[in-house]
Amino acid sequence: MGPFRPERGPAAGWLFGIAQNKLRESRRRGRIESSARRRLEIPRVTIDDHDLERVDELAQSAGDLAEHLTFLSPEQREAIEGRIVNERG
Repeated sequence: MGPFRPERGPAAGWLFGIAQNKLRESRRRGRIESSARRRLEIPRVTIDDHDLERVDELAQSAGDLAEHLTFLSPEQREAIEGRIVNERG
C-alpha cells in the first residue's frame, strides 16, 4: 500500500485500503491454520468468558514480571523481553 500521499486522495481511502489488506491477510492465515489443524486432526480451541477470567487471575497472581525474570540467565531474559515485552520475532 505504501505511505499516505495526500495528492492521491483522502486519508480515509488509504486507511480503508490498509484495513482491506489486513482483513484479506487474516482470512488467508485463518484458512491456512484451519487446513493445518484438520490435517493434524487437532480440534479447534474455543475460549469462553470463564477461560478469560482464569487468565486474568493467573496473570494477577504471577506477580511482577521483572521479579520472575531475575531467575533466568541473561540470554533467556533478553529473549523473553524481546519476544513478549517488545513483541519482536
